[in-house]
Amino acid sequence: MRSASDVTSALDYEAELAVIIGKGGRGITRSDALAHVWGYTTAEEIDSTRLEVKCWINGELRQHANTRDLIFDVATIIETISAGITLLPGDIIATGTPDGVGIGFDPPKFLRPGDVMKIEIDGLGTLENSIV
Repeated sequence: MRSASDVTSALDYEAELAVIIGKGGRGITRSDALAHVWGYTTAEEIDSTRLEVKCWINGELRQHANTRDLIFDVATIIETISAGITLLPGDIIATGTPDGVGIGFDPPKFLRPGDVMKIEIDGLGTLENSIV
């Protein structure tokens, strides 16, 4: 098995909300956009307009933002993408990452083998990975 350091010396991280399309379409209006979302886990349980997004590296909180601060909210992202392409059920849209990624530090704080990355989004749970 190859390690992260065999692939790159600049392995970065990004915590971001992913939206899964359940009902396809093209030319989707902002007002109808969320009806096309299958889920984050499920669309009925999550309000994508106010979710806390956090990322810790080795216990150090590096990213902390709220989806209300996205430059473009989920509905606008769906509207914009579907203006140019047809979205299909199962398509996944990543909303973007908050400030605090490794490249943004001086000097950069890239991931190294042995680091533990933990990402948490309100209502969706926690994902934890060890870097090997």
